Amino acid sequence: MYVAAILTAQTMPARSAVTVEDLTAHFFRVAVEGDRVGGAVGVFKWAGTIPVVVIGDAPQPAVDQLDSLLAELESLSGLRFTAAALSPQFAAISDSRPRFVILRGNADQIRWVLREDGGVREVSATLREIPGVPLHARLVIAFMRRADAIAGAWDEGLKEIAVELRNSHVHCVFSLKAEVSFAVVASAIIIPTDEHDWVIRHCVNEEVTQTLGLISDVPGSPITLFNANYDPNQTELTKYDRLLLKVLYNDAIRARDSGDELRTKVRKLIEEEMINLQR
Repeated sequence: MYVAAILTAQTMPARSAVTVEDLTAHFFRVAVEGDRVGGAVGVFKWAGTIPVVVIGDAPQPAVDQLDSLLAELESLSGLRFTAAALSPQFAAISDSRPRFVILRGNADQIRWVLREDGGVREVSATLREIPGVPLHARLVIAFMRRADAIAGAWDEGLKEIAVELRNSHVHCVFSLKAEVSFAVVASAIIIPTDEHDWVIRHCVNEEVTQTLGLISDVPGSPITLFNANYDPNQTELTKYDRLLLKVLYNDAIRARDSGDELRTKVRKLIEEEMINLQR
């Protein structure tokens, strides 16, 4: 299953006070997605340890921010991010941090693609001078110029969002690979480097968090960063974004949960988290 980040979103009206019912409805707007092929509806979730690679010439402030963000997302979700294992051939252009490895270079040097071999999904990066060297990762974050977004050996899903990024007003994009069970197995994010610093910061916070399962925007919503409104004064996750991520990754919520049963569980968990917010 391939899921693009360019999704149909619904507008949530501004409210003076955010209620449990507001947040329950908001959760269903941002986290519950239908499978256009099979007709199934449910939530997407990762599980376990996620090997991460950063590809391209990421600005140093964005690297530091990503480091801090992944640490916070670990705390909120219970997931674990780790540096993807690299083949020794990459040593000259790589830099490792505990939660991700950086593979530096531009689109002329690096070609990469999400692929499927015998049911095992992996991300491969290929240097022109070192063809065919596999890079095992489940989350790829690519920093590149907008004009370079479709360079390299893309699969059809990634090519679709790369073309959208290059030819439209969209600032940044992500894609998900998921099983029929809605368990996420891989994701790729493209963040253009030819944007203002504050846009890059917004993109890192938004796309990395959304790829964990809060996948849809709610245009105009004042309670979320995922509101399709790029504003230099609003680049950080809100307290409600954090709250809903904690709810999504509560053990009571399973990938592909949907319907009234999911709504009952989500409402109860939101009530508990709202009490914690007010302490």
